[in-house]
Amino acid sequence: SISCKGALAQLCVLRVRRTALDKVPLPALRQMPQLTELDCSDNRLVEVPPQLVQLLPRLELLNLENNRLTVPSLDFRYSTSLRALLLGLNPLEYIPTLGPLTALVQAWSKLV
Repeated sequence: SISCKGALAQLCVLRVRRTALDKVPLPALRQMPQLTELDCSDNRLVEVPPQLVQLLPRLELLNLENNRLTVPSLDFRYSTSLRALLLGLNPLEYIPTLGPLTALVQAWSKLV
């Protein structure tokens, strides 16, 4: 049998949409190094820890649409896999420096 911890370590896609999430669960995400897609859209996030991208070295798509983000402080310097960041429907004050990203989906977001 596969333990829960072992199963989390193999998880590739995590969708936590519409769960009233107000914080990114870093301790849980540390146990999921294989994630390639993280969908935290339609929640109540006001910030995202800068080290999130570093914790998930295989992450290719990060969906943060429809939250309450104003200043996305993600650090992309060490990201080699992330290709798409979805930030639409957030009251952004600015767009972060994108580094190696090849796509930024920022539709319907109003810059304050």
